[in-house]
Amino acid sequence: MEWYKIVLAGANDTDVMKIIRRVCDDYTNFTPYGKIIIDREHLLYVFGAPKTHTNDPVWQSLLEEVLGFALVIDLSRPELVNETTQLLAQLQQFWKTPLVGLVYNEHELTSMSLADMRILLRMPEDIPLIHFEMNQPDSIKQAFIRLMQFIQVLVQTDTD
Repeated sequence: MEWYKIVLAGANDTDVMKIIRRVCDDYTNFTPYGKIIIDREHLLYVFGAPKTHTNDPVWQSLLEEVLGFALVIDLSRPELVNETTQLLAQLQQFWKTPLVGLVYNEHELTSMSLADMRILLRMPEDIPLIHFEMNQPDSIKQAFIRLMQFIQVLVQTDTD
């Protein structure tokens, strides 16, 4: 069985843990970690990363054999824009690992568009955005499958 490792980071650590708990087939309560069985041949390990200090040893250990990063973004919480922008800048500055945005909308009534969010975060167009529904585990799992596929393509492109 082939396995892959993805690291989730977001402006709100609670959201990262909530995603892991909702979608992973097996997870821990004490550390943000879980695994998703994609199919008979593929297993995805998901690790949550603390939002601060991307250059500390915790991040170093998370990066071992990592396929890529997923930046978790809640469109309904513009108050987290500054923290998300800082985290995005840190990820781009310190790590050359592929990055994908995982986007959801916790509160449908107060959301911004993907285009507006990209502008606010100063997120480059070459970072793919994958939308999912937080309250639907199948939607989250499908987002992880697409995330894995996007990152595999990015890694393949970089090695060619």
